[in-house]
Amino acid sequence: MMRATLFVLMMALGTLNAVGQITRSTTIITEGRRYMVAFPQVWAAPTEKPLPTPMQLLLSARDTTTVRITTVASITDAARIDKVVTILPGIVTKVAISTAYMNVESQSRRGYGISVTGDRPFSVATLQAWQGNGETAQHLPVESWGTSYYSMNFYQDRYGKNASYKQRPGQILIISSEDSTVVTLTPTVNTEGGVELPSVAKGATQSVTLMKGETFLIKSLIDTLLFRDVATDLSGTYITSTKPIGVVSGHTKGAIMRMSDILPPTGMFADDAHFVRNNVHDVMYPTTLAGKSFVTIPLMYSPTRVVGQGSVEHGIDDDRGDVIRVVGLEDGTMVRVGRQDGSGMLNKFILDKGETRVETALEFATYWESDKPILMGQYGKSYAKILAPKVTVGGGSSEEAQGHPTVEAGMPMLQMVPSIDRWITHATFSSPDGMDDFVNIVFKANEFSMIIFDGQPLDTLYRKSLRLVRGTDYAYIRTPIQAGNHTISSLSDSVRWMAWNYASLDGLQQGRAFGTAVGINLSTPCSGDTLYDRAESSTCGLTTVTSWVPSSGCGSIRMIHAVELNNASLMINEEFRSGDTVGVYNVRVLDRSKVASATVRTISASGDVIDRVVTYVPDTVTASKSKHDFGQQPSLVTVTDTLTIINPHTDRSVVVTDISMINNGPTFTLTSTATPFVLAAGASVNVIVSSRLLSDNTVRDTLVVRTECVDWKLTEYLVRAIGDTTTSVSGEAETPGLTFTITPQPISDVATLTLTTIERGAASIELIDLLGNVITARTEQVTSSPQSFMIGGMNVPSGTYSVRVTASGRQATARIIIAH
Repeated sequence: MMRATLFVLMMALGTLNAVGQITRSTTIITEGRRYMVAFPQVWAAPTEKPLPTPMQLLLSARDTTTVRITTVASITDAARIDKVVTILPGIVTKVAISTAYMNVESQSRRGYGISVTGDRPFSVATLQAWQGNGETAQHLPVESWGTSYYSMNFYQDRYGKNASYKQRPGQILIISSEDSTVVTLTPTVNTEGGVELPSVAKGATQSVTLMKGETFLIKSLIDTLLFRDVATDLSGTYITSTKPIGVVSGHTKGAIMRMSDILPPTGMFADDAHFVRNNVHDVMYPTTLAGKSFVTIPLMYSPTRVVGQGSVEHGIDDDRGDVIRVVGLEDGTMVRVGRQDGSGMLNKFILDKGETRVETALEFATYWESDKPILMGQYGKSYAKILAPKVTVGGGSSEEAQGHPTVEAGMPMLQMVPSIDRWITHATFSSPDGMDDFVNIVFKANEFSMIIFDGQPLDTLYRKSLRLVRGTDYAYIRTPIQAGNHTISSLSDSVRWMAWNYASLDGLQQGRAFGTAVGINLSTPCSGDTLYDRAESSTCGLTTVTSWVPSSGCGSIRMIHAVELNNASLMINEEFRSGDTVGVYNVRVLDRSKVASATVRTISASGDVIDRVVTYVPDTVTASKSKHDFGQQPSLVTVTDTLTIINPHTDRSVVVTDISMINNGPTFTLTSTATPFVLAAGASVNVIVSSRLLSDNTVRDTLVVRTECVDWKLTEYLVRAIGDTTTSVSGEAETPGLTFTITPQPISDVATLTLTTIERGAASIELIDLLGNVITARTEQVTSSPQSFMIGGMNVPSGTYSVRVTASGRQATARIIIAH
């Protein structure tokens, strides 16, 4: 019956949670909450040593984000990782990773996938840094992985002297985030093979099954007769899977374009030309992120890199400009480029499905378009300065030194080129110390002033660097930048741009290079991708929210995450996966005695956003006192206190479901209105707390009032036992000339009242209860001072009383305890 009554009361009062507040918006998706990353092979020369932190994760986020980094595969032979880091806005957090997690063995399952998850969206890049090798890759969140990829690599390279040539192949690294992921590859050249999968012939198809967190490295089969030959280029290898995967692709150690086996080509310092070869790589985009229009910006280098002076006789290809690679996804794809004079478009390539072509020396900013989706990558080139041999007086050449092997050498790199519809509005990145750091940014020319770089308008910082892409609405800058953290952002979501963060280290030392796009728009266009949600509040500070998109359309939910949590936790249904049409989450109050709030964001695949606000205000009650001390009391004597319980709210009633003492012992008992009951706004109710000691111990307890699901600890009660039963009491309120004492205390039968007064004659002795009522009264004759009178035999309940003595206008009062 009590449950039924309580239910009716709750229905009458309504819920404590406010769940009707939502805000709608749209966003560009550039980050995710779940990543699985891995590192490809660095096939370093013996003299190329790893730097102090040769493998790192680079983490960035718009908001303060807690990230957990773990090893999740069951088969890893490397030391397992489990660490938590905090990312601060505008600062790239660097996390060192052991080189044991570098993938080396071809076509063998390895547990080298590193799970990186966060409570809010963030970005992840990987960095490898050796003396003589170095590259970075901007990873895609698992939510944006695909099931169809084409690789970008380069042909098999060779360096070294005749007796000890080093042949180095292209490489592709597959990363799995789900168990039982079947990966199928169709390579463009024969592969090396390995434990899990034998060599796959060019054009053949083979499959391998990967589990969560596993990686699978593919390398082209080395053919010593076909080094630096396009017939050994792994580019265009087609990779599909039954579940989304990540793909990193590039080279183990290659020059771009062709470079000699040794440098300088002659002379006493001629040596293995490893210093112009790098493990170029980047994260590949799935075919779902392909596009039809692109802008490429030429890369910048140190002023000491003077190109266009190499010669074929030294085995060096044209070192001017950049290499642009294009991969077709459909047969008969026409690729066109803008003429450099801005006069229109020029037909460049016709591609079939999976076919890849390269522009080998592009020196100008170029606009590209195609009639069907394509993928595009940009390679920075190798560099080596060759000095002509000295000539002797007799006309012969000298074998004297032509310079140290690493004089004026530079490394290549690879960076993906997102299509224009994949441009972004915000990115944070880090440029390393000890290198020549650069950034390229392309945008609409009339939006130059609406882009912010490190807190300042781009047109203020780099007005002199502005260049136009002829024949288009686009402009760009390319400029050196300082080492450290950098942030680019737009003043409006309609202002889109693309940027590449890259660096090189040319010169005498064994250098390195890296480059990558700072981000990519991961949204999936879908006209029917309208997002809805419904919130339901239950008791005890729990709110359940269901978000959905119409299942009949192309839409889906990309992610759910907390924007702000104050005294609340977010729990997303474990069964939810990015790409589902329905997502359920719960907001739970942590401390139900305090105010709580939460803002939770649901984002659809197209960037539709709902911010759901949940607030919680507890039904509080207060008491007229926080502590009450009954003092010393004899055993088995009942004394009472009246406590007032108050509803402090002026706008709503409160349901009181229970009033009790925490310890529920026999010493304290309560008399109050039967629970549950409704306490109106601003109203109060009295509770009588009785104390009756059953032993000689001191007893403490606390009165608790429960409202809905909160126990309010309001008032502490204390009572102590009386140790000496012969204690007397004397007048507490007296007038000069009259005092008295009563012995013993407490009174069980009779006691002695000893009166001292200057008065003579009649004196009244009254017994008064706690409410001020006179229980008994008698008159005695005072003939001397002091004078004693016997009191007792009073037929009253045990408890606390007052004795009042009055004589000729003089009066005194004392508190006594009667215990029968």
